[in-house]
Amino acid sequence: MVLNNKNKLGFNPRCLVFLLVILITSCGYSDDLHMRHHQLGMFWNYRFQELETSLDEQHSRYKKGKLTGAEFSRQIFSLEWANAGADKRFEDYVKTFPDSRWSHLLHGLYLVKQASDARGSETYNKTPQANFEKMTELAEQAKELLETAHEHQAPFGLYAGGMMKINLLLNLDDENKSLVDEAMARDGDIWRAPFSYFQTLYPQWGGSESAMLAFIEEVKQKNAKLAKALQADFYWRKGREYQVNGQLGAAVAELEKAISIDAHSDALTDLGAIYMRTGKCDAAVALFKRNLEENDEWDLYTLESLMQAHDCAGNSWQFSRVRAKRSELFTRYSAGE
Repeated sequence: MVLNNKNKLGFNPRCLVFLLVILITSCGYSDDLHMRHHQLGMFWNYRFQELETSLDEQHSRYKKGKLTGAEFSRQIFSLEWANAGADKRFEDYVKTFPDSRWSHLLHGLYLVKQASDARGSETYNKTPQANFEKMTELAEQAKELLETAHEHQAPFGLYAGGMMKINLLLNLDDENKSLVDEAMARDGDIWRAPFSYFQTLYPQWGGSESAMLAFIEEVKQKNAKLAKALQADFYWRKGREYQVNGQLGAAVAELEKAISIDAHSDALTDLGAIYMRTGKCDAAVALFKRNLEENDEWDLYTLESLMQAHDCAGNSWQFSRVRAKRSELFTRYSAGE
């Protein structure tokens, strides 16, 4: 007796089973956000060996050109920006893997942020001495961790960017130029170091606009794309200063210059916020959408801003769609997906 391998509809059952296996195994997420949430889940659940393996794999993909510098940097940012109170996990990570480039790097970068938060955002004269003391203590701890990470061959661009943030807090600048030059030479697609160096040139940190422009001209010879991003940052900083001082017309002019050069995330969201304040809701919608499309499509602040802009413009259907995506972000974060 010869078995018929087709059912009445003409489908081969084996082919149907194979198709179902493909569909089932392809369910779930495989995007950049999934990797970030997955790594955070490893960190919070003390699965440090898995995190080590994942970071090694993702860094290898970046070095092979399969992952952009921005995508890999977002993974690191997600881990180093863990909620305040993650100290014990970072300490346990370092104890568990004392020779790891990642454990020291992530703990050091986390403490850089804690040091900056300890200082606060007030001017020098309005900042309590206790804040400076706490900032210095945390910055020194971060420096030691980053130096150890460097000894274990952490990605130079990430190490250098963190060190320049520390130097900024501690008012040190002797090694900054050599750090940024080496970082751009070794990690040209990771921009943390050049942006950290650029921040040290801000007038409010003792630099000058002429020094900022000179650095942009220098970078143009090496990396035209990075130079455009820095030029946009130059105008964003001026726009933010006008915005803080209530000079909205001047702020808009500078921010528009910034986004005409590059899709600077802060410039897009700051200008969108001004448009919201002045009743230009449709224009705000366009800016927030552009930020999601050209930068991080899952940025929570931008998603919430876009919801408000749609509500302001009377776009009820679009408002609901963005609200659903925001809910999906929280669901995926909770599930580690």
